Amino acid sequence: MDSTRERATGMFTAVMSRFMSNDAQIATFVRLTKDGLNSITPSLARSNLLYVQATFPEFFRKNILLNEDFAHDEEVHKKAAGDMTAHMIRGTITTIEAAALAFAHSMSEAALDDLLEITILVEPAAWSQYVARRKVSLSDVAGKSKEELESEAIRDYFLQLKKESILKKADHLHAICKPPPGFMGVTAYTYSRDRLAQVDRLRQDILHRQIPDTPIADLDGLLEFNRKTTMHFISLVNNRYDMRIDPNKWFQQQGKKP
Repeated sequence: MDSTRERATGMFTAVMSRFMSNDAQIATFVRLTKDGLNSITPSLARSNLLYVQATFPEFFRKNILLNEDFAHDEEVHKKAAGDMTAHMIRGTITTIEAAALAFAHSMSEAALDDLLEITILVEPAAWSQYVARRKVSLSDVAGKSKEELESEAIRDYFLQLKKESILKKADHLHAICKPPPGFMGVTAYTYSRDRLAQVDRLRQDILHRQIPDTPIADLDGLLEFNRKTTMHFISLVNNRYDMRIDPNKWFQQQGKKP
């Protein structure tokens, strides 16, 4: 195996190792956190009731609470504490789900970046179409071969592409890997650019606007789509370049010995 192929194989193995590890961590994070919320709900409800019982009378004394009956009515206290608890649990679940989806989508995009870089390593000529009309200055040309100039242009193009949307990156990977008609690298999955765009918009909303007010609809389905989409990207590179996992490098990535 030549050094370029060996480096590409190492990168491919690392992509798979990180993907599987991170995917398992996301699933564990969601499951353990939700299970933990169920176990602490009774304790949280009691704490909220004590808080309401202490603050409502104080609110009335400071003319913050309008009705004195509310200040001392035990049923009102219970309802207020129950509403607080439900709101806190719902908000926490929503935050957990938003974080899980954002992390999973970012994980997929990071894998896509690495896969694109692998294609540059093993088939730089496939990227020539993107830099063929790139203008260079005379100072850049001096003392450099055509291959060196093209390699630099491809590297610059790729660094810029990494700043673009996941959709544009995915378009590039499909164009370079040229999957045959009917290609199915992942069982029970069909690549959907539209759905990927939908998930990406949701991720952008979470990161740059606000966490949704209600739990994310079909979070499990979205995470499953994200998981299979990442595997689809990996399968494209595997199919095009016969990239495979190196067991020795795999165990190095996992911090284990074979």
